[in-house]
Amino acid sequence: MDEGNHSTSDATGESAWLPGVKALHKELMAHALAWPFLEPVDPIKLNIPTYFQIIERPMDFGTMQAKLQGSSSAANEVEGDDGMAGAFGGSSVAINYTSLDEYKQDLFLVFRNAIKFNADDGREESVGYVHPYLCERNSMTDVACDLAISQNDCDSML
Repeated sequence: MDEGNHSTSDATGESAWLPGVKALHKELMAHALAWPFLEPVDPIKLNIPTYFQIIERPMDFGTMQAKLQGSSSAANEVEGDDGMAGAFGGSSVAINYTSLDEYKQDLFLVFRNAIKFNADDGREESVGYVHPYLCERNSMTDVACDLAISQNDCDSML
């Protein structure tokens, strides 16, 4: 079994895959082309009222960062209700990554959403912007290699 895809923990209670993914995610967020993906889309601010009609499950790098941070603290918590669950719609444990695969799914979701929403505007550059960011082999730490994402995975998103 691939060690990065299950919840094996180290002595601190942190999953073995988590430190590497946190470092990679920090690099992703610092990348020059990351700015559209850093925070949740605000349809009012951006004057795109149909965003939530087209995108059913929004995702962004900032939300992913919070889930990564929660994964660290959740490793040392007892599972269950923390007393604030009702205020936020569920247990805090539910918003954390428990595997590398969950992180990869959210990463793909960020780009799939961008492609899905922008593909309808007729501007070729909208979709063209996302592909090099995700798949360019010389950009940042090689995301495709670090997360075992193939060029075919990237191409299948388009």
